[in-house]
Amino acid sequence: MFELITENTIAIQDIKKTVLEYLNLLLGKKKIYPEAIRLALPVESIDLLAWLKSQSFDKKIYWNDKKANLEVAGIGAADLISGTDLSDYSSVIQRILKYSSDKCSKCRYYGGFSFYKEEAGKDEWESFGAYNFVLPRFEMIRDAEGELFVCNLIHPDENSIIQLARDLEKISSKKADLNADLPGIADVTYWPGHEKWRDIINSALQDINDGEFDKIVLARKIEIDLLSKPDPFSILAVLRESNHQTVSFCFQPGPETTFIGATPELLYRRDGRQIKSEALAGTRPRGNNPDEDERLAKDLITDEKELREHFFVTRSLERNLGRLCPQLESNGRVSVLKLAQIQHLYVPFRGSLNPDVTDGDILESIHPTPAVGGYPDKSVLPILHAIESFNRGWYAAPIGWTVADSATFAVAIRSALIIKNKLILYSGAGIVEGSSPEKEWEELENKIYHFKKVLGVDGKSLEEYQQLLGLPAY
Repeated sequence: MFELITENTIAIQDIKKTVLEYLNLLLGKKKIYPEAIRLALPVESIDLLAWLKSQSFDKKIYWNDKKANLEVAGIGAADLISGTDLSDYSSVIQRILKYSSDKCSKCRYYGGFSFYKEEAGKDEWESFGAYNFVLPRFEMIRDAEGELFVCNLIHPDENSIIQLARDLEKISSKKADLNADLPGIADVTYWPGHEKWRDIINSALQDINDGEFDKIVLARKIEIDLLSKPDPFSILAVLRESNHQTVSFCFQPGPETTFIGATPELLYRRDGRQIKSEALAGTRPRGNNPDEDERLAKDLITDEKELREHFFVTRSLERNLGRLCPQLESNGRVSVLKLAQIQHLYVPFRGSLNPDVTDGDILESIHPTPAVGGYPDKSVLPILHAIESFNRGWYAAPIGWTVADSATFAVAIRSALIIKNKLILYSGAGIVEGSSPEKEWEELENKIYHFKKVLGVDGKSLEEYQQLLGLPAY
C-alpha cells in the first residue's frame, strides 16, 4: 500500500485541485504502482451529512458512532464485496481483508448482511443482496484526531487513475439543505395488521407455553406510500440529532434505494483482540417529566417479564462470547439505558478474544441475539421465518465496518427502507410468557417514535392517522 497524508488543512473547494496535482504527478512518473493507494488530506470542518446529500454519486454510505467518536460519509466505490449467496460470514470477511490488511491497513469496508442467510436478494431488498460491503472511492472522516478527505484506489494503473480524476470532478463542494419536509402520506399498509398481529402473538405464546421456546422476537413492517420521493438525508439528520446513545447509519447501493436508521444496539466492537458487546432488551417510553421518567424506569427494572426477556439476551452473550474469549467480564448489574424517547435494560460485556478468532467467527456465534431473534438462539429462526409475512432483509441484521485490526457491528433496528416514494418502517417486540398483544403493539409504536415525528404524526399511531386520512384499514 502507498499512503500519502498531507499536513496542511485544506478548504473543501480546494480538494479537487490538491488531489489532481498529486494524480498528475503520479501519472507523470509512469512507474510500477502499488496494489492500493490511499490519499488523506486534512480538511476544514463541515456537516458530513449535508456534504453527502449534495453528491451525485449513486453509491453512498454514512456511519455516525457517537460513542466511538467516529463519523464517516462515503461516496462511490473503490472496491465492492457483494453477493446473493451467504454460506458463512468468514468467507466474506476474508475477501474484505484481502485489501484492508497489509495492502491497505486503514481501508475500512462498510456494509452489512441479510438477517437470514437463505433469504437474500428478494423483494424490496434485492439491491442489497445477502451481503454488501464497499470501500468508498471518496470519504469524509471525522474522528478524535480531526477531519480528513480520503481517496481510495485499488489496483491502480494509468486508466484507473484517469477515471479517478474524472470521478473527482463530480464532487460538489456545495452545502445541501437538510431541512426538507417529508411528503404527505398517500397510503399505509401494516404487515401484519392489528388483528393478524394478535393471532401470531397468541400462536407464539402457545409455542412458549408448550416449552418449545423461551422467547420469540416478532417483527412488524409498515409500508407508507408518500406523495413524492422523501429525502433520506433530511430524515437521517433528525435521527442523528435526536440521541447521543445511538449509531446513525445510511447504506445506499443505488439511486432509488436507501436503508437508514439510528440503532441503540451494539452487536460488538473489536479493537485488536479486545471485544465489547451489550445485552439490550426490555422497553419503556420516556416520561413527560423527571418524576414520570423515574417511575417508568423503576417499573422497567422491576418488571419480572421484562427482566426475563433481558436475561435470555444476557445468558446468550455469556455463553456464545465465552466460547471465543478465555476471559469475559461483566459487572452483572442490570441498569437502564435512557434514549431520547425510549429506555431499555442494559448490561455491558468485555473480553479478550482467542488469537485465531475472526470477525466471521464472532458474527457466526452471536447473530442473531435473543434481542432480535429469540431463545434458544438459532433454533427459533425457522418459526420466525414461518410466522412473519415479509422478508426482514437487512432489518435486525449485522451492519458496520471492518479492517484487520478493528471492527464495529451494530444491529440494524430503529430503521427504515426508502424505495422511490415508499417509506418502509421496521420494528420488533420480544414475546415471552406473560406478553400481551396490545402492549407489544404499543411497544412497536414507541420504537418508531422518531419516524412518526418526522412524518408529522407525533402522539398518534400511524393506524390512527390512517383512519383520520380516510385510508382503508389493514
